[in-house]
Amino acid sequence: MKILIIDDNQNKIDQISGYLIHKFGSGTMVNQTGSINSAKSELDEGNYDVAIIDNSLPDDEGGSINTIGVPAEIIVSYIQRNYLDTKAIIMSDENEKDDQFLQATKVSYNVCRGVVRFGSENWRETLENYIKTEKEDE
Repeated sequence: MKILIIDDNQNKIDQISGYLIHKFGSGTMVNQTGSINSAKSELDEGNYDVAIIDNSLPDDEGGSINTIGVPAEIIVSYIQRNYLDTKAIIMSDENEKDDQFLQATKVSYNVCRGVVRFGSENWRETLENYIKTEKEDE
C-alpha cells in the first residue's frame, strides 16, 4: 500500500507514518509533502492508494490559509478529477466537528473516507479503520 501524508507538521507526520508502518507492515510505503502544489506534483508522480490531508496547510508561499478546510478541499477536488482510485482521509484538529468540516468543504464522499481528529483518544484506531476499508475495497 502506498500512502501520501500531506502535512507541514513534522512531529505529526512522524507519529502518523510510524503508526501506519507499525500497523500495516514494512511493505507500506509512506511519503510526505507539505503544501498544495507539492501534493499535486507528488500525486501526479506516484500511484497512491491513500492520501492523508491536513486541513490547515500553509499556502505554497509559506503563508497561512485562514479558512480551515480550503487546502483539503483543493487537494480532494484534485484527486476526484484525476485519481479516483486514491482515497482521501482528512486529518483535522481534535476540537473540530467532523460533519461540519465535511459539509463546509463540500468534500466528495466518493473520494473522501472521512475525517480523523488528530490528538483525540482514538485517532489511531479511526485512521486504521479508514485504511482497512480502503484495503478491503481493492
